[in-house]
Parts: sequence; C-alpha cells; structure tokens
Amino acid sequence: MIMKNKIVKILLRPLQGGGSFFLFMYALLLMVLGPVWFLTPTGAKVDLWSFVEGFADLYILAWAISYLPRRIRHLVQGLCAGTLLVFSIVDFFVKLHFQTFINAAMLRLVLETRGNEVSNFFTSYVLQPTTLLLLLPFILWGAAWYGYVKYYPRIAPLLRRIPKLAVAGIVVLSLLIGEVGLLPVKLRTFRMMNAETLSDMEVLYGDPPTHSLYSSVHRFFFSLRSIQLVKHQIVGVRQLHEEMTAEKEEKAVPKVVVIIGESFNRAHSQLYGYHLPTTPHQLERAQKGELHAFTDVVSCWNLTSYVFQNLMSLHSVDSKDAWENYPLFPAIYKKAGYRVSFLSNQFPARVAGSISAFSGSFFMNDPVLGKQLFDYHNADLIEPVDDAYLLPEYQRIKERAPYELVIFSLIGMHFNYDQRIPSDEWKYFDEKRYLSKNLKTEDRQIIADYDNAVRYNDAIIEDILRYFEKENALVLYCPDHGEELFDGTGVWGRTYPEVLSEAEMHNQFEIPFWIWCSPTFSATYPEKVEQLKAALDRPFMTDDLPHLLLPLTGVHSEYYDATRDLLSPKYNAKRKRILRGWQEFH
Repeated sequence: MIMKNKIVKILLRPLQGGGSFFLFMYALLLMVLGPVWFLTPTGAKVDLWSFVEGFADLYILAWAISYLPRRIRHLVQGLCAGTLLVFSIVDFFVKLHFQTFINAAMLRLVLETRGNEVSNFFTSYVLQPTTLLLLLPFILWGAAWYGYVKYYPRIAPLLRRIPKLAVAGIVVLSLLIGEVGLLPVKLRTFRMMNAETLSDMEVLYGDPPTHSLYSSVHRFFFSLRSIQLVKHQIVGVRQLHEEMTAEKEEKAVPKVVVIIGESFNRAHSQLYGYHLPTTPHQLERAQKGELHAFTDVVSCWNLTSYVFQNLMSLHSVDSKDAWENYPLFPAIYKKAGYRVSFLSNQFPARVAGSISAFSGSFFMNDPVLGKQLFDYHNADLIEPVDDAYLLPEYQRIKERAPYELVIFSLIGMHFNYDQRIPSDEWKYFDEKRYLSKNLKTEDRQIIADYDNAVRYNDAIIEDILRYFEKENALVLYCPDHGEELFDGTGVWGRTYPEVLSEAEMHNQFEIPFWIWCSPTFSATYPEKVEQLKAALDRPFMTDDLPHLLLPLTGVHSEYYDATRDLLSPKYNAKRKRILRGWQEFH
C-alpha cells in the first residue's frame, strides 16, 4: 500500500500544487491543435492522436522540470510557457492572414525581408483590428492561468476529492499511447529532422503514419531545418548560373514549349492504345504525323518534387557530382537569349505552406535563382485552379521576344480526379464503362473520374497546340510520373514501398512522352523531324530531358552530354534507368 502510494505520488508530481504549469501549457497547445485538426486537410483520424501525444510529451516535460530547484524551475517554466505562447500567437496570425501555418516558405521569406518591408508588413497586417482580436483568446488564457494560481487554495479542496488512482490511470494510459504506442511515429520524425536532403525529408513527411509536428514550435524547427537543407544547394547553383555560358544557333527554334503534366498513367492514354477515347486530339495529331510519341519512356521518380529537381537540371540520377554542380535548363535558355515564362498550377512564385510545395519549388522560388531562371513566373495559383486558365495567363503577358521558352506546369490528373474537371459536361465516362473490371462501384467511379480528367487534360493541351500552330514552334509533353488505378495492385494513387513491384514500376513510372512540331518547324528543320522519328522506340528516362531538348532547339551549353541525348548517335541506350535513386527499371 505504501509502495503504491509512493508510485502514485511520483507519477502525479507534475500535478502537485495544482499542476498549473502542465495544465495551462496543455490548454495553450489545445488552442493551436484544435484549429490544426479542423482546418488542415489531412486525415482527422491520424491527427487526433496528436492530442494524446501532446499530453504525454508535456507531462514528461513538466515531470522533469518539477525536480529542478525552485528558482530555476520557475525560470524554466516561464521560458517554456513564453516560447509556446509566442509561437502559438504567430501560428494563429499566419493562419488568419495567409491561410497556412508556420512553414519553410514563410520562414524563408521572413529571413530575407528588408527593413522597409518590415514596416509595410506591420502597417498592412499587424496593426489591424483582426490582429488585436486574435490576441483575445491568449489574453483570456493568461487571465485564467493567473486566476487559477491566485485562487488555487480555495479550489484545492474540490480537486482533492478526485481519486488520485483514477488520475494516475489516465496519466499512465496517455503515456502508453502517446509515447510507447506512437514510438514509430516519433522515430520517423527523428529521421525526418535528420534527413540529408529536402526530398528525403518530404518522403518521410508524407508516408503514414503521420509525423509528430503537432505544435507551432515543432513546425518552426522543422521549417528551419528545411531551409538549412536547401541553402547549400541554392548557393551552389546561383554561382554556377553566374559563371556559365550559353548560346543559341542562328537557326535556333523561336518558340520552345514544355508542358509538364501530372499523374498520367500511360495505359490510360488512347494515344498509347487505351480502349477508351481519352486523348482524341493527341491521337488525331499523331495520325497526321505532327505528334511524335515515344514508346519507352519512364519517369525517374513518382514524387513530383523529386521529378522537378531532376527534370529541370542537367544533373541526372546517376551523375557522379552533386545536384548543385549542374545548371537548370531554363537558366541556360535565358542566358542564350530566350525569354522564359513559367506558368504553374502547382508551384507559383509565392509558394504555399506544404513541404511538398516547398520541396518541389525551393529552387524556383528563391529570389535570386528565380530571376536567373524566369522572366515571368505567376505569383499565385491561377484561380480557380483549372489548367484552362494557364494559356490565357500567358496571353496576358505583355512582354514578348523573338525567342521564347514557355513552360506550362499542369495540375493534370492530380487527385482527387473528380476535381480536375470544371463541370458535369466533362463527365464523358461513368462507372458502368468498367463493369468488366470486377471492382466495387466506388472504385470503378474513381477510374471514370480519372479518365474524365485525362480527356479534359487532352482538351487543355489541344488549346496550347492550336495557339502555337502558326509559329515556328516545338512542344514537348512530359508528365511528372504515372498513377495507380487498380491495375494489378488493387490500389489507386501512388505507393512508396521499399521495393517496387513490377506492376508498380509500370503503372507509376511509365509515362506518355511526345514532341509536337508545328508545320513551320517541320518545313524549317526536316532533318530534326527525321531524328525524332528514328528515336521513337529508344529507352529513355526523364532526368535526361534537358540533354534532349537543348540541341533539338539549337541551344548550346558546356554541360550538355551527348550520351544522354536521345537523338544523338552517341546516345547510350544501354544506360540503366534507376528509379527513386536505386532500383533498376525492368
């Protein structure tokens, strides 16, 4: 009995004297966790565990602090409470004004802000009635803490009526769930915070179960770590772009267009033999001989951010040197005298708060690097987020040049597929078309939604081709990766196992890849058209795309490698195509 009482006393040590520090730290945490849970579009079932994890973590912190000498204990408690309070206020402020929480992009913006910009920021955002209203819950929180401490002697008799054994049981259960049960989550969060690259961090961030970034303090240090990881890479590429040289031929292609698609499973393209009419416009142009579809192309990754880093750079997955030792192809075109425009429905210049957005575009959104890459980059998502609005956005650009590189980054078939079409008139397919697949009705509907998105994507691309039809233009289409649609795997979306199955390789990495030549291009460069036709069946991986594009359009760079150029006689067709950095495609 004495031993049991001793154990209970030790266990409930953070609650001695009313437990004001622990109780009000947890109350402050709940003030932030609540909005995160309700406003963040992640699975609520997963985020719900953050309430238990936060309880357990704070309880252990309060328990450890309780053993410090009185003066030091009060100092440490004040520092902890003050830190969480400040970050919580910032989190609320950011959510109120920018519809996000503390993130790497926002933190980097703060670190790069100049004095006059700080003044403007305070005038526009901080010194506003809404900001003062924001402070109200925190003022009430402070008043409640003060009142609780002041009047605790009066409340104490009521609290003593609560059975200590019951309280101890709740504490033990919370600790078992929050610390032992969620240990895999904590270990993965530790690995994430110690990742060597931003992309490795993103893989760990997005792979269930969720991470332990439930508080504003966690998110701040996670954002700081993200910035730390990209700083070295950005500085290296900035310097390289300053020093490199590039030039265009006298007969360089005036209009070069690159369309980067999203989540396109090649098996669902009519152009590549799919039994349903998902890409009628592309098929028609291929039958006319204008569009040249390559038959054996794979993506290097099934994660958009990884793809963009490799697709944009002359660095390849199997390059010996680091990524920052190679230039990005838009910078080469710009140095050679092209005007470069980048229009994206995923990576605007003012990047959103998610780690995938930051990871996928950290090099494009850096202020210095961004100027080296683009003359125009849409600042925000083009609302509504519909790929049909990208071409009109390009048409609104007033500055034009004789030589242009235009990059359209589509949202394409990104899930949820039913959100990719603007209205019901684009619902060409319904689930009844797929009765032979022996799937549940809702799964068949997912496939129908995907095929409708593919057909709408085909219409978007057709509008772009028509716009450049009278120009001396070349258009290259390359989606970032494929997608699972119950084809031999029983799942949809993308998967990240340690070892990819053969079905996963083909569904998620084999992509449609084609080049369209305008009539003027075909008449001006007949030899290039013949080169394209001769290379249609060669194996290729998208990390080598710049080595194909540069000479095809008449642009020269010292970083070009003929063995990686699909059209070159020196092309290495026996190169191993390494997926995700280590597994060979077969």
